[in-house]
Amino acid sequence: MSQVKADYFYQKPKVKNKTKKLCKEIQRRRNLAFGQSNLISYEIGRKYLKVGEVAPTFGGLLNAIAFIDMEGNIFKSASHDRAAKHKRGNIFSEQEGTEAIDATGFIKHLRG
Repeated sequence: MSQVKADYFYQKPKVKNKTKKLCKEIQRRRNLAFGQSNLISYEIGRKYLKVGEVAPTFGGLLNAIAFIDMEGNIFKSASHDRAAKHKRGNIFSEQEGTEAIDATGFIKHLRG
């Protein structure tokens, strides 16, 4: 990880703290729905914090679940390294981002 990327997110520690809470909530909901699941964590990227499952043997993120930008907007994962266009929620809302998560710990689809 380059120092520029690290400095970018360390300027706002509230984003990281709220992301940790969101990861714990996703983990809790997945454990309730599916039993014991993989650990949910995040990685620092260029523009986003990438939230995903940690593979026990791989050491890195197995798959991306969501992306969170500096303003706290939550985006569904379009692929492993790309966020979808539209935001699903915000970690600084009253629900602390849980409005973007369904009962099984996945990011909600947009309904039109």
